[in-house]
Order: sequence, then structure tokens, then C-alpha cells
Amino acid sequence: TIPTWQDYKFKVKGMHVNVRHFSSRMVSVNNTYNPEIIALLKEWKPEGRGSYNPTYKFWNYWLPFSVKIIERLQVLNE
Repeated sequence: TIPTWQDYKFKVKGMHVNVRHFSSRMVSVNNTYNPEIIALLKEWKPEGRGSYNPTYKFWNYWLPFSVKIIERLQVLNE
């Protein structure tokens, strides 16, 4: 079967950040525990209706903000 998502990998502040961009255009973002990255994702939360999923340890963001998440991570990518 064809996957219904696309995976991206970024490096922000020396830490690997993984993004899964689903066909629904929602994105899920996770990384190894890093307080700076978590603070950044929390900062984006109210702006983009983001939420944290403790079961999978992912931050989820929906349209239209999900596109901005990928753009921002591309800018921060080292």
C-alpha cells in the first residue's frame, strides 16, 4: 500500500526533529527530549491550534498552520 504521509527530518539547535506530514495536511512533530525545542513547539501551539499527544509524544498541528510549521522548521534547519 502507498503511505498516506511523508516524513521530513530537520536538525534544529543540534537536535533531530522528525515531522510526519499526513495526506489530511496535518503534521506531527517529535524530537528527542530537549527543553529548547519543546519550548518552541509550545510557543507555536496557540498560534496554530497545536496539541500534544502524550501517548505518541508528538505535537500535532492542523491546517492552515501545519504548512507554516514545515516552513519554519526549514528556516531553522542546520
